[in-house]
Amino acid sequence: MRGGSVQTFREKIALVITQTWPKVEENPFVGVWVELSAKLLAIAIIIVILFLVRKLLDTIIVRFFQGLSKGKTHVVPESRINTLLGVSRSVLRYGIYFIGALTILPEFGINVNALLTAAGVGGLAVGFGAQNLVRDVIAGFFILMEGQFDVGDYVAVADKEGVVESIGLRTTTLLDLSGSRHIIPNGEIKLVTNNMGSAMRVLLDINVGFENNIDEVKQMLERLCLDLAQKTPALVDGPTLLGVQSFSEKGLVFRIKATALPMEQWSLERDLREAFYRGLIENKISVSYPRLEIINAKEKKDD
Repeated sequence: MRGGSVQTFREKIALVITQTWPKVEENPFVGVWVELSAKLLAIAIIIVILFLVRKLLDTIIVRFFQGLSKGKTHVVPESRINTLLGVSRSVLRYGIYFIGALTILPEFGINVNALLTAAGVGGLAVGFGAQNLVRDVIAGFFILMEGQFDVGDYVAVADKEGVVESIGLRTTTLLDLSGSRHIIPNGEIKLVTNNMGSAMRVLLDINVGFENNIDEVKQMLERLCLDLAQKTPALVDGPTLLGVQSFSEKGLVFRIKATALPMEQWSLERDLREAFYRGLIENKISVSYPRLEIINAKEKKDD
């Protein structure tokens, strides 16, 4: 054992063994086995303690976030709670690994202080070459703290759209509608478009021919809006007829507004278009289409 220095956990175990059985030191062969047994026992005890500490802290973290999600007055979305829970457990796991390494390495005679000093000096050199990594981590931290988007949200970031599959300190993973997975460094996220508001707006433009009676068309569309409002579960509000939006070469353009549940706006828009088209046909209202009228100037002159 090293005189005048701080004893490691292994050395303390070996000291207890030699004090319990003093004759062990008289046999060099047995002393080697004592040293090896003390080392293995120390490592095993350290691993067990770190495992128990991790399980305890992990349970505390899980119960804390479960309490937030089940509270009657909480204002944090469940998707964000799941995101923060995953990141917190990851930070805890890597923190335990780091502490375990610092605790176990001295048992092998490795000077941890020298390693930390070398790591500090090396960190300065690596830092100059890892500016993008630092930028990604800082951006990821603010994404999580500000709640810009959460796991399960449908977002558009860095020219990609999809459902957020995971959020880490360095990268964000999106899963688009085709099934492709996009892993985006957080530092590349300059603009975020989140399509997960409390209600998403849906706008429809219905084109009818000029030959239709405008009052009859408005009455039919209003009746159909009331009927769809009672039959469509994805609707939050509406649909509501806003009126004549514009004229086109095809005919009159009526605009209809509705609000849908998050992630339901696209399917709702398709369903509403089909329902209004069927309503127009059933009520014998002509749907507008491109028309071309040819005037023979010579015949007109003769007339």
